[in-house]
Amino acid sequence: MTVTKLLLVLVLIVVLDLRALAVNDAQDWPQFLGPHANGTSDEIGLLDRWPTNGPPVLWQKRIGTGYGAPSVRGERLVLHHRLGDEEIVEAWAAASGQSMWQYGYASRFVDPYGYNNGPRCTPLLTTNLCYTFGAEGKLLCLELATGKKVWERDTAKDWNIPEAFFGVGSTPILEGELLIVMVGGQPNSGVVALNAQTGKTVWEGVGERNWQGQPMLGWLG
Repeated sequence: MTVTKLLLVLVLIVVLDLRALAVNDAQDWPQFLGPHANGTSDEIGLLDRWPTNGPPVLWQKRIGTGYGAPSVRGERLVLHHRLGDEEIVEAWAAASGQSMWQYGYASRFVDPYGYNNGPRCTPLLTTNLCYTFGAEGKLLCLELATGKKVWERDTAKDWNIPEAFFGVGSTPILEGELLIVMVGGQPNSGVVALNAQTGKTVWEGVGERNWQGQPMLGWLG
């Protein structure tokens, strides 16, 4: 199964699950690995198996390439994918598939093995914001309701990061008011914490000047 078909199936499964459980106030799946970031859900009363002919298709979309899963919060389903020379962050109405907004930007990333040139990270959704991390390291914060850009960081430039061989694939996480991002930067920013509202750097860690473990060998500086 191609990645595009796999993502389409993922979108449909999420939508079907939401529709089936709407009367029970279905739990959101707003980030990588779900509400608890461990791949588990608190939902009850789920089907043990699909019907013989499979679940009915409520809606479907032709989508681009990528390895990130869709995220769902409230009435919105958000997917980050690659179409042509652009990475697209797109929101649909989870129940109907109607397009709500999309935000695109140019991308020139090419997978060295010819697999897939799309983004590798899953959107992170809060009550009002959407965070995405592109294959070339573009970190975006958008309004969840409208798709309007709030802030962005070009991590490759800001932290002097060599081009990622397989593309950037570490989905950011939210801890209180801090957005934690593994950027792999030089020389002092393996991991950074950003103000989630403004994108400004709060602290940097795991680097030449602040590593508290064993001496770092082979550091290029």
